[in-house]
Amino acid sequence: MQHARENHATVVLTNGNVLVIGGWNGSSNMNAVESYNSTTGTWTTINNLVYERSGFTATLLRNGKVLVCDGLDTLLQDTVELYDPSTGLWTSTGNMINEREMSTQQLFCQMLYDPSTGTWDMIGSMTDARQLHTATFLTYLKVLITSGGLNSTELYDSSNGTWSITSSMNVPRSEHAAVALLNGIVLVAGGIRVTDENTAELYRLLGTNQ
Repeated sequence: MQHARENHATVVLTNGNVLVIGGWNGSSNMNAVESYNSTTGTWTTINNLVYERSGFTATLLRNGKVLVCDGLDTLLQDTVELYDPSTGLWTSTGNMINEREMSTQQLFCQMLYDPSTGTWDMIGSMTDARQLHTATFLTYLKVLITSGGLNSTELYDSSNGTWSITSSMNVPRSEHAAVALLNGIVLVAGGIRVTDENTAELYRLLGTNQ
């Protein structure tokens, strides 16, 4: 990369390029963004974020745009911005209702973003308050919430707006990675329990062909 950083976010675009966004360079929060082309193996600097931030989330939306929200500048952020790969530009969109950093505040409350209107709405609360957890989109319009220092996991069903407890993890962890594989199974790896974890586990949504 062209800039050393930590507490940044990465997201894979629909064209296969990887965006590396914002973060902390050891002395200040960053708004620098760069793109990695896996075909050529090269890095390119692209337009900066509107706001400097670290400890935030970046999500690829179904329309191909990237939603960046929350995090830390000097204070906790409630600002939200969108990246449009077709124009290469970042634009501000509707602010979150509650500011937060990497969901590190132990919160029950959740919000839902509507890309068609650029607005946020409060939705039903999770069963357990948690921090430093992950949210992974599954098929069947469900979102899997894993760990955050707990071994409990929850499913959000966007078709009816409800939360339900699902199978517990084998190892409680936080600051881990969770990714949905092409076969629909979710791989959870690493993170912190008391010390750094090197364990990994798989989640399969019951009642499906996954």
